[in-house]
Amino acid sequence: MKILVASFAAESNAAVRKPCTIDQFIIKYGYDVIKAHGLDGLFEKEGFEPIGTFYAFGHSRGLVDPEAYQFCLDQILKGVREHLDEIDGIFLHLHGASSVIGLPESSADHVILREVRRLVGEELPIAVCMDPHGNATEEFCRYATLVRGYRESPHTDELECHRLLARKLCAVVRDRVKYSGRIRTAICKLPILLGGERCVSTDEPLLTINKKLDEIEADPKVLLATYLVGYLRHDDDKCGACVMVTPSKEEYYDYAKLKCDELGAWVWDHRRDFHFTGVADEPENAVTRALQAEGFAVITDSGDNMTAGSAGYNTFVLAQFLRLPDTKGKKVLFVPIVDPVACGKIAGNKVRDHVSFDLGVNEDEMSAPVHIEGVITAYGHQIHSYGETENMGPAVTVRIDGTQLYVTVVSKSIFYIEFAQLKASDLNALDYDICVVKQGYIFPDFKKAASFYVMSLTDGTTNQRTERLTYRRIRRPMFPIDDI
Repeated sequence: MKILVASFAAESNAAVRKPCTIDQFIIKYGYDVIKAHGLDGLFEKEGFEPIGTFYAFGHSRGLVDPEAYQFCLDQILKGVREHLDEIDGIFLHLHGASSVIGLPESSADHVILREVRRLVGEELPIAVCMDPHGNATEEFCRYATLVRGYRESPHTDELECHRLLARKLCAVVRDRVKYSGRIRTAICKLPILLGGERCVSTDEPLLTINKKLDEIEADPKVLLATYLVGYLRHDDDKCGACVMVTPSKEEYYDYAKLKCDELGAWVWDHRRDFHFTGVADEPENAVTRALQAEGFAVITDSGDNMTAGSAGYNTFVLAQFLRLPDTKGKKVLFVPIVDPVACGKIAGNKVRDHVSFDLGVNEDEMSAPVHIEGVITAYGHQIHSYGETENMGPAVTVRIDGTQLYVTVVSKSIFYIEFAQLKASDLNALDYDICVVKQGYIFPDFKKAASFYVMSLTDGTTNQRTERLTYRRIRRPMFPIDDI
């Protein structure tokens, strides 16, 4: 028996001006697709032969370029067609938050799943793994057999979720009579649209939501249970939170729908309990609190959160620190600020060279140029997170003359969330007293190391205040945009 594996992941931020083009995707083929999902060895152990076809990971960026989308769609469907007569099931990773320029349906995820289902017919089991910051609909659940999203935000259970879903898929394929043919996933769509910074899994109410999901999933009448926070950074009628429950047999569908609705009602009753995780404060206060903190402190520049699609261009927080008379003797690292022109200008130098340049792409007032005179203190390179090691370009760190401010200048919009990425850039976060990063909620490596961290509620393409964003296509009313 054989399982086909493919994926498409793009988290599309409509406020980012530059489209997500195909060169910004990490592309893999063959068994590398299996390994990229952490499934190497799993299918073989279950008695299946995996067929890796296509993997496209676009991270969080602007809206997907139509040519990039068409290429990815064609590659996935090509793989299905080539193996149509030999596969017994399909494992798809579809993030759930893509939006394609000019695509009437907007969401590539939904179109890909629909087109795959059309190719394989109504009965072949399709398992779909989703990011909790994705959007699902009743139509989406009709096309999928099994659906499971990650529980944790940040997504520390990503590989665990992949492997759980793969094992469930193997069980369904292995004994389709037991699972009564085509299983439908029940869904309860909720009129709630919140950013991930208000939906962190170590905080309430998501902490309790996940416990309830575990309880539902332990029920023998249920195979899988998921809560999706939803995605808010583009305008789409699919946006919004939801609960999904997959029954273990089609005869239990009504039971699964009941469980969906019960948890959905609980979430709705607790909608006002969602809150910014940790300490969140206005930009001026965030700087003051970090300077006053004992030990290693982290400021997350949430309006320029690269993990939610921001380009990383903003110089706003750097300018804040430059206006200070001093930093109380504390060393402050800004990692990174993205400026291809500035990076290109200084990348030809070496450590201990003095450089003079303007930093800031001047796309808007948040990315206004700042003149830098300083000495290069570190020279490394950028790498992606999650175990990727490919050199993606130079990362040059400069100490600004007369200050304790150090800024890492890079050419590509790659978020820094793991200390391994800093190491590749020849940096150690703990060599500094304060680290300013382009994140929203803080990621585990930084959280573990920090004695204090604060989310600065800066403006930018990832503004954390949902109420200030403009929508025309979403379902209305919608909390918290509407007071319902």
